[in-house]
Amino acid sequence: MLAAAWLGVNGFAQTALADQTQQPAAQTDGAENSDFDRIEKHLQQALSPELFNNFALFIYVDKAAGGSYAQRMFVFQRTEDGQLEPLYGWPVSTGTEKIQTDLHGRLQSSQTPMGFYELDPERFYTQHRSYEWNEPMPYAMFFSWHARGHDTGLAIHGAEGPSADRLGRRASEGCIHLSIENAQTLHDLVQSKTSDRVPALVYSNENSDISSAGFLQHDADGNLQFKTGYSVLVLVDDFGEEVTVGLNTGRSAAQ
Repeated sequence: MLAAAWLGVNGFAQTALADQTQQPAAQTDGAENSDFDRIEKHLQQALSPELFNNFALFIYVDKAAGGSYAQRMFVFQRTEDGQLEPLYGWPVSTGTEKIQTDLHGRLQSSQTPMGFYELDPERFYTQHRSYEWNEPMPYAMFFSWHARGHDTGLAIHGAEGPSADRLGRRASEGCIHLSIENAQTLHDLVQSKTSDRVPALVYSNENSDISSAGFLQHDADGNLQFKTGYSVLVLVDDFGEEVTVGLNTGRSAAQ
């Protein structure tokens, strides 16, 4: 479950639920409209107004081992009239949540940590290979998250061979796997969301389970800090069948 520090927020009702008469998602890979409806409501509960209003695309990943939405990704975009429009629903594989030995003999966690993330615009690759595991990572999009002073290897990318056969269940070394076709679609979609008005998330490395609690950086005067990047917010959750994400307080840290 995400942090106990996440408390309820009033006043988010002004973000309307998506029109139930809208067209079905462009590509669902088996997801029903009711799935999108429930995940949409769940996502809205997790987003503070500040997060909702400052990102254009939301990627929701359920890393649960079991349940109605386990090992699925749901992609939504914010419309001009303040709704969440469903775009895609795809099977994924997240980490096996174990300690494993990589090709260099080092112990590595295969956990996919929960929390909010941005994507690093400097680390997008149509072809890439994992240094730790010597595995292909087509259409890799690395998270903009630094742990212990270094870029982490956490990414969303395509899966080939046996890894592709395991989509829909926990199977990765920590990254979020998609089919190559879906990874390419998402890669292109994210790159279309370039903006010079992207707020910066506050990351914490003190808790291995939570890399970002969804707070945005403000200066000493309380002004929101912006940068150039992708107006895309990723939420990794452990939803399954029960709600586990509390509402974000909307507080943020001064930098």
